[in-house]
Amino acid sequence: MRHSFLITLTFLFLIANVVSAQEGTSPDLTCTFEGVEPFFENWDKAVTNLGDARNAQDINLMYETFLTFDLVFDTLRSMCNPLAWEGSGDKVLDPVFLDAGIYKLVFTGERNDVVTGETISGECFAPYTFIDADQTQTEEIFRSSGCTMLFQVDAAGPWTVTFERVS
Repeated sequence: MRHSFLITLTFLFLIANVVSAQEGTSPDLTCTFEGVEPFFENWDKAVTNLGDARNAQDINLMYETFLTFDLVFDTLRSMCNPLAWEGSGDKVLDPVFLDAGIYKLVFTGERNDVVTGETISGECFAPYTFIDADQTQTEEIFRSSGCTMLFQVDAAGPWTVTFERVS
């Protein structure tokens, strides 16, 4: 009985923090050691409690807890991974997780530079964005249903790529 209570308490703590983080109201989710340490402590407790599961209800609660951890880690990943890059010349950017939402892609460079995206997992619209011959910047609306993407920049000189979360 005590283990079921601890598992439920951990689960509810995580759900509350994920919801408030997604709404932008959680001071707990920050990209510092102090900000993520409580989640790793709760992960350790959940793994320890898994060995103490006594019945189907305990196991179901643990399963829900681990699904919540997955959501927490995705949220932390999207908050802590930079959504802005800069460079010069051609480059393939490291994979990035984009939380579900609408983003504005801002691409700055020289005329005829191109940035393309390829969805690795999840659901996203893969952008193909280029800078017109008479421009040095272009913007595009981008929707993610929660995905991991890989981006390639084909550029003659210096460039920046930025995703600004709109909603």
